[in-house]
Amino acid sequence: MRIYFFNQETGVFQGEGFEDEKNLATLEGATTIAPPCYSQGEVPLFDETSRRWTLCRIQHREHVFSMQPRP
Repeated sequence: MRIYFFNQETGVFQGEGFEDEKNLATLEGATTIAPPCYSQGEVPLFDETSRRWTLCRIQHREHVFSMQPRP
């Protein structure tokens, strides 16, 4: 069965995988509910209470990370 992983603290989608149906009850941070389609600048968030995905817009900043070594 296909499952979808999410961070339990933030709800952020982390990927997908496959698992036997008998093991689903013991998995944490996973659901069989597929996240919605998303595009650049969006991230799916899973709410365990409502058992629903929502899309969250993120702001993109260029050059947030620097790859130059420190002296």
